[in-house]
Amino acid sequence: MNIVRNNLAGNEDSERSYCMKAKRLLYKRVHILQWLPRYTRNDVLADFISGLTVGLTMMPQSIAYAGLAGVDPQYGLYTAFIGSFTYIFFGTIREHLLPRIKTKNKVMQKIIKFMVMSKNAITVLLASLVAAYLHYNGGAPFKLTGKVPQGLPDFTFPALTTKFGNETVGYEEMVSSLSSGVIVVPVVAVLANVAIAKAYSQDVVVDASQEMISLGLCNIFGSFVQALPSCGAFTRSAVASSSDVRTPLQGLYSGRLCYF
Repeated sequence: MNIVRNNLAGNEDSERSYCMKAKRLLYKRVHILQWLPRYTRNDVLADFISGLTVGLTMMPQSIAYAGLAGVDPQYGLYTAFIGSFTYIFFGTIREHLLPRIKTKNKVMQKIIKFMVMSKNAITVLLASLVAAYLHYNGGAPFKLTGKVPQGLPDFTFPALTTKFGNETVGYEEMVSSLSSGVIVVPVVAVLANVAIAKAYSQDVVVDASQEMISLGLCNIFGSFVQALPSCGAFTRSAVASSSDVRTPLQGLYSGRLCYF
């Protein structure tokens, strides 16, 4: 009888141990569980302004990248959208606060704080207004990409064949045509993500494994909406940092802007 009881107790202890390990693993890899419970109202405003600023920067940048890749502009936006949303849950890069101009006037403090956070958005907005004015008055020194379809394509499994002219190209031919790029592109993307994380994580130790997982999931989910291969960008990270971003939740606002 004692042996049976001991076995039952041992099984219960083993189950509890597995549950605790699974909980720790989930908490470690799904990073939103770490910072979301400490999310404050001040963080909402900072992430909202930062997200809009990054989104305004990300839209033309993503369209330009699509042009370089030789695909329609909407695929660049698909990449930005799905990458931003995925990084919310698994990303590790955190910023907290920029230096402030000190003043005792509370109203002035709020004005200065708002101007510091939104300066990039104001710059992008003013540049957009100037570009629109030049375009409609016939003096724009640039070429428009044309109308970009709204929304996302159907969420479907990536095609294993594609049409190239009159020829159907299979998965093996697509991989072989990439040659060494199959290895070089993922390695460069991982190194870029880790480098950005180290540059903007201040004194926090960067979990390189988590960044690799985040990047992999962004590209896996992106393949289901015909997105391009993606990784972090120093330009967008710099814009987010200077806009006083607080958490990866800013990707909700920047990604939503690209979705429109």
